[in-house]
Amino acid sequence: MLLNAIALIAGGLIYIENFYTLLFFRFLQGFCVGAYSSIAPLMIKELAPTEISGTLGSYAQLLVCTGVFFGCIFKYILYRITED
Repeated sequence: MLLNAIALIAGGLIYIENFYTLLFFRFLQGFCVGAYSSIAPLMIKELAPTEISGTLGSYAQLLVCTGVFFGCIFKYILYRITED
């Protein structure tokens, strides 16, 4: 996870010189976020006590879905604001 965090931060701090560099680092950031989305629930499941591990894993999935939902809402709001 540390290497994933380093790659994610580096992707955001790199100076973008051209379009292909932008595409590469956007792909890298997407890969890192996807890795976090799958690794975090697995770590929660492995490290949590047995009585609450299923509940905590469900919360992680719920938060990912909620984040996607709010992203869609904000995209719609921005679309309506910038619509000419």
